[in-house]
Amino acid sequence: MPRKTKKLAAVAAARKSLSESNSKNLTPNGNPVFPLSTRPRSSSISPSRSRPRPLTAFERKMKKYRSRSRSRSPSASSSRSRSHSPIVTENPCTRTFVEASMLLQLISSLKCPQPGCGSQVEGRVNWKRTKGFSLCVQVYCPVCGDVVKQMFTSSTDATSTATPPPYTVNKLMTLAALWSDMEPYKLSTFCEVLDMPSLHQKTFNKKAQLVYGESKNVRKEVFRKAAETVRREYAEETGTDPDPETTLDMAVSFDGSWMTRGHSSLIGIGCVIDTLTGLVLDAHVLSQHCQTCATSGEWVKRETPHRYEQWLAQHRQEGCSVNYKGSSRMMEPEAAKVMWKWSLELHNIRYTTFVGDGDSKAHDRVVRQKPYGEEVENR
Repeated sequence: MPRKTKKLAAVAAARKSLSESNSKNLTPNGNPVFPLSTRPRSSSISPSRSRPRPLTAFERKMKKYRSRSRSRSPSASSSRSRSHSPIVTENPCTRTFVEASMLLQLISSLKCPQPGCGSQVEGRVNWKRTKGFSLCVQVYCPVCGDVVKQMFTSSTDATSTATPPPYTVNKLMTLAALWSDMEPYKLSTFCEVLDMPSLHQKTFNKKAQLVYGESKNVRKEVFRKAAETVRREYAEETGTDPDPETTLDMAVSFDGSWMTRGHSSLIGIGCVIDTLTGLVLDAHVLSQHCQTCATSGEWVKRETPHRYEQWLAQHRQEGCSVNYKGSSRMMEPEAAKVMWKWSLELHNIRYTTFVGDGDSKAHDRVVRQKPYGEEVENR
């Protein structure tokens, strides 16, 4: 018998045996009977979705939050089975976009709380008192003819040392814009598309300086804790005194980097890293660019040149971002010079051993500078 004929015969026999087995596994109504192990899935689930898709980072965060909420309230499942009303769980996010008209419509459904009145109130926004993204919402009673309640849509930052304290939403929007590489004009365009109020350029710059000042305080605290950890590790390793009043000589690694490639970057950074623990003890940023000088300064210089010198002096007193003049490739040696100079004042530590890459000019600058005097040798 040819090979092709054998294959056809085998297929026919398989089909015959399959039809016989299916005829045995039928109910009186003609429906097939499946064993539990081979029972098909529900037809509502398509084969393409049999494998669940991976969760996003936000979905994983919400799943973790919901599981934590259920574990804290064990009676939630029992209450859900007894009641058919939906349960509103708290959202970890505390801010969102809200249309002012919808908020005012909700307020207008309330009644005046004044004794003997009880009439419908009206909600309105006092745009003259609005502070950036913090709206001044008023509850007005037309019968009483007075503002019953007034509040801002954002709280003030109680931890800020500024006077008056800034509104939290304005501070966070400035921080978000800085992290997203958005200048004041880009932020204004973003808000214009969403039909939202924005921050004036001067207000944005003030909030940016406030954020920079607070970040410097955090930076100092982080480096202080790193220095304390390094002292403890050195005390355990060498048996020295971990007291901060005792001057510690140690070996550090130094390296620098730039914001952009090449030798034309306007911003560079240098870092000092402990060789024993790998902790960053200090970092210094060098900048040849100031956004305020490039925008507001150029406008003052062009429109009112007689006031430019006065504006520049005041701006430098408030805090100009430019702290370096020179070539970009000399930023790394300059950063090393600055950090070796203030290491005693910052941590009471002397960086006596320099570990760096072979093409670095920073080592030569530190050796020539002799930051700790003639009696201390820098290697």
